Amino acid sequence: MAKIRLADLLKPASTRDRGAFLKISQKHVDFLVVNKEWSVVAAIELNDRTHDAPHRRDRDEFVKSACEGAGVPLHIVRAASRYELASLRGLFEPPTLSVSENPPRVPAS
Repeated sequence: MAKIRLADLLKPASTRDRGAFLKISQKHVDFLVVNKEWSVVAAIELNDRTHDAPHRRDRDEFVKSACEGAGVPLHIVRAASRYELASLRGLFEPPTLSVSENPPRVPAS
């Protein structure tokens, strides 16, 4: 799904906090990834060079904090004209542990 308002994704802790609602009602994420049951998997923000401006960094930090507080993974992707499908898929795969051929030795006590 594209251009999803934070207010449609997140709810303020207090329904009486109109200020918090207004703050999230004016912010969007670029994409929202959902599963077959329409449960949220993650939000994606595409950041171009305009996100380097101080006011945009403040906005991006607010969106990141709001998503973290709601338990919604937020993936920040640098905007590009093309993307490698494998790297985008990698955003949604659990990290894998690599097994070292030479594990560190623990000194005997």
